[in-house]
Amino acid sequence: MQKKLITGIQHTSLQVVQDVLQNVQGIHHIEYKNKKYNIMYDSSVISPGQILEALEKAGLYVEKEILEASIGGMSCVMCSKAVTRSVMDLEGILDVNVNYATGKATVIITPSVVNIEEIKAKVEEAGYQFLGSNDNQPKPSNLRLMQIISGLVAGSILMAMMYVPVMYAHWLIAGVSVPVFVFISYHIFVHAYYALKNRVLSMDVMYAMGTGVSFAASVCATFGILPHEFFVYETAIFLATFLNVGKYLEDRAKSKTSGTIKKLLSLKPDTALVIREGNEIEIKTEDVAVGDSVIIKPQSRIPVDGVIIKGAGYIDESMVTGESMPVYKKEGDRVIGGTLNKNNLLVIQAKVLGSDSVLSRIISLVQQAQDSKPAMQRFADRVVGYFIPVILLIAVAASVVWYVGTGNAMFAFQVFVAVIVIACPCALGLATPTAVTVGLGRGAELGILIKNAEAIEQASNVTTVVFDKTGTLTTGNLSVVDIVTFHEDEDGLISLCASLERYANHPVGDAVVLHAKSKGILLVDAEEVKVFEGKGIMGIVTGRSIIAGSVAFIKEQGIDTKALEQDISKFEQQGKTVLVVADTKPL
Repeated sequence: MQKKLITGIQHTSLQVVQDVLQNVQGIHHIEYKNKKYNIMYDSSVISPGQILEALEKAGLYVEKEILEASIGGMSCVMCSKAVTRSVMDLEGILDVNVNYATGKATVIITPSVVNIEEIKAKVEEAGYQFLGSNDNQPKPSNLRLMQIISGLVAGSILMAMMYVPVMYAHWLIAGVSVPVFVFISYHIFVHAYYALKNRVLSMDVMYAMGTGVSFAASVCATFGILPHEFFVYETAIFLATFLNVGKYLEDRAKSKTSGTIKKLLSLKPDTALVIREGNEIEIKTEDVAVGDSVIIKPQSRIPVDGVIIKGAGYIDESMVTGESMPVYKKEGDRVIGGTLNKNNLLVIQAKVLGSDSVLSRIISLVQQAQDSKPAMQRFADRVVGYFIPVILLIAVAASVVWYVGTGNAMFAFQVFVAVIVIACPCALGLATPTAVTVGLGRGAELGILIKNAEAIEQASNVTTVVFDKTGTLTTGNLSVVDIVTFHEDEDGLISLCASLERYANHPVGDAVVLHAKSKGILLVDAEEVKVFEGKGIMGIVTGRSIIAGSVAFIKEQGIDTKALEQDISKFEQQGKTVLVVADTKPL
């Protein structure tokens, strides 16, 4: 079929574009009109995405804009193909990628040629819901839960009524069944109608055939058109109910996956405290401008990427680096939006905002990975296009064979329905994209960022995992594992150290305090406490001048550490952090 692609290409000429595309199969004619290039092509040979790729490979700058939106009402991969086909009819569309598992569409358009309203109209024309931005992900609805409950209750009542001798029971059963069936399955038939209208054999078509044939046979039996054994209202209702159960569970899995992105987004606070014209004002994070001075309070997350211009303290960057130890940051050091300021008040200058920030790029990486398709999913997408018509042919053939062989119309009917119902879940088309999406989302939730879906597929071939540095594989919390004493008993040493370290607000000190509390060791007040950021702490505890800190800090105080060197060397080789406690000598 011949179609037209309208695109803008900067700093080039018609001759150059014609030269680039002259050997590309499927291109019929190119003309320059209204400052845009009109490319006539055969859609059965080449797609707009392939034309775009050819132009960009030649070094031409194609004007484009990327739009993202959530799509509702899809039941299988064929639905995503129907949405793609419908949107691609617009002349300014360069490429469309509809991910059934995430319910998200990514559309590349030519600016000023096509707009979001036209795309919305095309999606809705195809029978699906255009939900706007990705924040509007569909969730398991209360309506579907009501349909499930109604189906289970009505189906159970109908089965019981079959064994109760009531006059005009078949009319009573029909009266109960019809409104319930319409309520729990109308959406199946609506989606099937739009699928057929778009010339797509989706799973909804099979759902509609499985439930519709059972219901239609029951209605015919009610009016005496078919024998009484075709009176199977409860079958139709239970089939529709089980399909709703499957869809409800699938929607829950998708909702949890989209929640991963929301969890990453929640790492960045909604508001920021900035200094403007000498006043501290609280504004929305998206309103922060480059160059703004932002105040970061202790135990609060940093709203934007920036540079420290006042203060110093420890920053928990584990969300980015995976390292459990907070990093000491001082004036001039860069900080990342979404990371946690552990102890001191900081003032930073905003440097990077919006989509260019580290957290936004991480979120973008997760979304791109969810949109990517491994080889198995691409294979599944191709197979599912043939799967549904083949299943329909098998169902019809099996039914005819059994009818010819046995002459039992009821049994042949049951065979037809059974084949369609068994094939309905279509694990190949549904499970593959859903499994990939859930796997990528779960990885991101656990701090593992996977660049593309292909990596998950290849992971089954991994035999060895190599980690590049000591301390990467941790529980994320420091703890006291070894204690060496010289001039103090163990409990006394812990009491002195913890009594002082509780004023430090440092991860190493916190571990010592927690250890003391777990042992039930009494802590006392310290006086004249001085904290040396990144080095150590000193103060008066029970009348004694106590110092605690790194080996280098202890040496700076003129204390001889030769007696400790063998133990220090051993612990450091094991990847442990050494904390030295001393008065006039190491304790």
